Amino acid sequence: MLQKFSFIFSSSSILSFIASVLLANPAFSLAQQVVQEGGPFVCQGTGKMEKFSSAITVTAQQETQPLWITFYNGYGGRPGFSWIRVFLSPPGQRQGEIGEILADENAFTQKHAITVDVSGLLSKNGKQLFVEGEGSKGALFSFALTTVKNKLTVLDCTKIQEGKEVLIHGTGFSVNPQENSVSFDGKPAQVLQSNSRILVVKPPTGLASSGKISLVVSALGETSEPIKVGVVALPPHLTSMSPYGGPAGGYITISGSNFSTVADQNIVRIGSFTANVTSVGTNSLTCEIPDWGSAGGTLPVRVISNGVPSDNTLSFWCMSRYYGGDPSAPTYQND
Repeated sequence: MLQKFSFIFSSSSILSFIASVLLANPAFSLAQQVVQEGGPFVCQGTGKMEKFSSAITVTAQQETQPLWITFYNGYGGRPGFSWIRVFLSPPGQRQGEIGEILADENAFTQKHAITVDVSGLLSKNGKQLFVEGEGSKGALFSFALTTVKNKLTVLDCTKIQEGKEVLIHGTGFSVNPQENSVSFDGKPAQVLQSNSRILVVKPPTGLASSGKISLVVSALGETSEPIKVGVVALPPHLTSMSPYGGPAGGYITISGSNFSTVADQNIVRIGSFTANVTSVGTNSLTCEIPDWGSAGGTLPVRVISNGVPSDNTLSFWCMSRYYGGDPSAPTYQND
């Protein structure tokens, strides 16, 4: 007859025994947390096969984490079953039908405890654990389902580029995107997708254009230690230039986007010549026209900001006088 298992706990029961085993075993030290305990199943000593069952349930968060079941055949000075088999089946399936075998009658011939990796086999919809065995009256059998501790840790993050989604890898994230909070240098980001180990995030605007910034994640009541992540600067984009050309020693103003706000972090190349950057505005920079010598004609203009070259070029006219652009611009006053 199949006996439906009910939990039995006391100060001298399986709880204290399992705790001592977990702490003594490095594989189950502080890195583990107990999800569910079952037992003891007590043998009646009928001389016939006895059957037991127990429902196994995990949360949506836990079903994506590593999971192990440790079976204990006898403990605390009490004997185990002489032989025992353990099956894992979908809920509602009857004993004797096909299921995943977790331990057979040879599992405990050399030891009293075994651990089985059941990662990916359990779900929030539940599973049924079936146990069948034979032994002397009073023999005990029990189990403990464990997983990694839900410690929130950020391990790494793909490089950040404004407007691009990034992946954050770690442990202890919520499977519900709205339950994760992510910030870069204190600025909140949008969490688009999540599971317990990966977050897909859209970074905020206005981050540092290059270098390293601080990343912090909060989820399920915990906050990670900050880590530094790299920022990839967007390439400068050039929209216009005034004047279009001019003499050596004069000045031109280049308009565009994604320039560094620090003058000496911008390099302007006019053909093979380097133009000295004298000032930088919000969306523009001013530079001194280099001595283009006898080059003549037109030369390509490119801006390199934070080591990233512009994604397009403009054309500079090698002229002895300022040419084109805005005639009322300050540069023309120096002509």
